[in-house]
Amino acid sequence: MTVGPDRLTPEARALADLLAAAFPDLGGAVTDAVEGRRLVDALPRPPVEPPAVGEVTDTTVPGARGADGTPVRIYRPGPAAGSGPRPTVVHFHGGGWVLGGLDGHDTSVRALCRASGAVLVSVGYRLAPEARFPAAVDDAYAALL
Repeated sequence: MTVGPDRLTPEARALADLLAAAFPDLGGAVTDAVEGRRLVDALPRPPVEPPAVGEVTDTTVPGARGADGTPVRIYRPGPAAGSGPRPTVVHFHGGGWVLGGLDGHDTSVRALCRASGAVLVSVGYRLAPEARFPAAVDDAYAALL
C-alpha cells in the first residue's frame, strides 16, 4: 500500500516538505555515494554548541577479520548522572551503510548520553560502496564485541 501526501496531517506534510527541500535527493537525482556524502556534509549546521557531556574519547577497537581498527567515539555522562556503574549503549548511525559517520551524529549521540545517563559508544563503520558488504556489518559486530 502506498502512503501518499493525503495520508499525512498538515503538520507532518509541512515537515516532510521542509526536509525534502533542504536535503539532497539521494537515490533520485543523486546516485553517486561520494557526491551524496559531499552534499550531506555541506548542509548547514545549526550555530549552537553541542550538548555537554562528561567526557568524549576518540579511539579504535579491533577490526573484523584482519581489517584495521574500527573508529569509535565514547561518550561518558557528566557528574550529574551520579557515580557508579553505567549502562553502555552501542550506537550505529543511520545512512543505509553508505552515508554518515561519527561527526554527523555527534550532537544526537551527546543528547542520548545526557538524557539516558548511559555511556554511548558510537561506531564509525566502513561505508559502501568502497567497503563492500558485509564490511559495515562486520565492523559493527566487531565493535559490539
